[in-house]
Amino acid sequence: AQALPLLASPALTRLYDPEQFGLYGLFVAVVAITVGAVTGRYELTVVLPRRAVEARTLLWVAIGIAFIVCSALQAVASIYADDLANWAGLPAFAPWVPWVPAAVFPLAVYQTLGYWLIREKAFVRAGVNKVSQSLANVIVTLALGVAAVQGGLILGYLAGWLGGIVVALRQVGARALCGPRLRARGIARLAARYRSFPLYGAMPAVLDTGALMVPQIIVSTAYSAEAGGQFALARQILGAPVMLV
Repeated sequence: AQALPLLASPALTRLYDPEQFGLYGLFVAVVAITVGAVTGRYELTVVLPRRAVEARTLLWVAIGIAFIVCSALQAVASIYADDLANWAGLPAFAPWVPWVPAAVFPLAVYQTLGYWLIREKAFVRAGVNKVSQSLANVIVTLALGVAAVQGGLILGYLAGWLGGIVVALRQVGARALCGPRLRARGIARLAARYRSFPLYGAMPAVLDTGALMVPQIIVSTAYSAEAGGQFALARQILGAPVMLV
């Protein structure tokens, strides 16, 4: 899964210019920082309960919170897209601002389903899922690059997560997701039991990811999208060995 984008890099650098890589790097950085908090970190709780019904409830709590937060972010991003892009000094990023919440939600769902697979000790299926997600990303990105579609890197990134969700849903199965009807009292009880996760886990997750992604944002906004693209590509290649540790 980590090797596929790296192997595709020589082709991608010939299909997309540095500015496209810069917008892509900025997009991924903002999405990565945002996704750390949209579920309230309730996705981590899926592995904790002994009873499957409680784990399923927490899975839907995480997805439900992500949907509400992303819907609010979508409204703000749609209204203030131009203002946010101009404030960042990248007017070319304005069309992609509303796509940020649209990317955050499937990523949040994908991660939550991944924790269900971990709960089930389905590690092989989880590995297959990651490869499928990465493969979908690479194939769509290459295809859009050949077709000279602007923003193909970002669209391929979105396609990868959507493909991963489709595979994860098949792996998890409808029986696990559609059990007995969830009751409001039970949802509130479980959310309160694990309230320490959003209270003490959400902000550290944002800060932790931000420490890694803020340099990309600074380079893209303080210099240029082209410089951000060169930085993003160099970071991807140099950081590849670390992903295997």
